[in-house]
Amino acid sequence: MSLRFLALSLLAAALLATVSSSVCFAQASAPANLYPVQEGFVDSQGALIYYQVMGRGSPLVIVHGGPGASHDYFLPYLLPLMRSNKLVFIDERGSGKSSKPENPKPYTIANMVEDIEAVRQTLDLGKIELKTFALADLGDAMDAAARMRGLDLTAVTMASPERRTKTAAP
Repeated sequence: MSLRFLALSLLAAALLATVSSSVCFAQASAPANLYPVQEGFVDSQGALIYYQVMGRGSPLVIVHGGPGASHDYFLPYLLPLMRSNKLVFIDERGSGKSSKPENPKPYTIANMVEDIEAVRQTLDLGKIELKTFALADLGDAMDAAARMRGLDLTAVTMASPERRTKTAAP
């Protein structure tokens, strides 16, 4: 009986080693046209901030307009960017799949900046480029926070109508 057990154990170990190496090989040889999606929540000062990541390259963090919207309206329009950037979509505090505090007190620009920073740090993104379609003040606050903390923030681009008016005026 022990000889049979030993033979079965060796067979199982050999089979497991074969399966493990083929799984590792399959992961290493993933097609270049495959873009996996990662999603989850980051706890930022008690609020659960939803994120979705896809693509390759330098991180491009995208924050939707709002309040109350979600990142969904960017899809599928921005998906081609994942060929050259790691897209990181964030649903703002109180929006989309992120938690919605009932008390309005946590809905501040400072907390929104901290939420983006919490996602950046948790996902270990390093230097990011930020595209925000949110409040004009959010972009200014992120830019100021980056300067004060020495964060690796490549660029803050605003797409709100009031921001375009401000930058277009001489």
